[in-house]
Amino acid sequence: MLKKVSEVAFFKFFIAIAFHMLVFYGLYYAVVNYDRHPWLIYTLVVCSVVVSGRLVFRLYKARKRRLSTR
Repeated sequence: MLKKVSEVAFFKFFIAIAFHMLVFYGLYYAVVNYDRHPWLIYTLVVCSVVVSGRLVFRLYKARKRRLSTR
C-alpha cells in the first residue's frame, strides 16, 4: 500500500500530523498553565486566526486561478 504513495505526499502527511500534535500540545499547555501564563491563550488564538486567514486566502487564490483558466 505504501508503494502507491509518493514520497512527497508521505512527507506532507507526516508534517501535517506533527503540526497538529504541536498545536494540541500547545493548547493543552496553555490551558494547564493559564493561571501562571494567561498570554499563552491569546498567543494561540492570534496564531490560529493568522493561519486560518492565510489558508482561506490561499484557497481563494487557487479557486480564482482555476476559474480563470476555464
